[in-house]
Amino acid sequence: MKKSMNKKRLPYIDYIKAIGIILVIIGHINFANADCKTWIYSFHMPLFFFVSGLVVNVKKKRDKDIELHFLYSKIENLLYPYFVWAIIYAPLSIKNLLKILYGSYESIIKAKSLSSLWFLPVMFLTVCFFELFVYIQKKTKIQSNLFYSMIIIITFMIGLILPNLEFGY
Repeated sequence: MKKSMNKKRLPYIDYIKAIGIILVIIGHINFANADCKTWIYSFHMPLFFFVSGLVVNVKKKRDKDIELHFLYSKIENLLYPYFVWAIIYAPLSIKNLLKILYGSYESIIKAKSLSSLWFLPVMFLTVCFFELFVYIQKKTKIQSNLFYSMIIIITFMIGLILPNLEFGY
């Protein structure tokens, strides 16, 4: 049994997640009209990334053992379910396995797997990048507000200049 790390649940986080889950369900069922789906799809998945960021503790002490444990827990909680379900849904072939390994929305569709699984590898990469940014910020001792503002601007600019690839990112 995992040892509790004195985590206190924040009810408003659970409420936000519940609203997000309800919106995902409404967005995926067929009775929702196109305008409703467009509205829901404009923010429902970014909401989950936002909520994940709300519960991150950047001030906690990070040493190599904690970082490895963190990485293993994210692999266990995000990547393992992704691969299991993607392989279950996709016809078994080396080509499809490679597409599943790529992990983009388009590659998962081309593997004829469950396209909604795209969220899991993206969340894994996002969390890993965030941990990398926290590590860099602490090592360089740049003021955190300035550092994260620079990261946001750079990320936004990269998003603007990236082409729309047929196979996805």
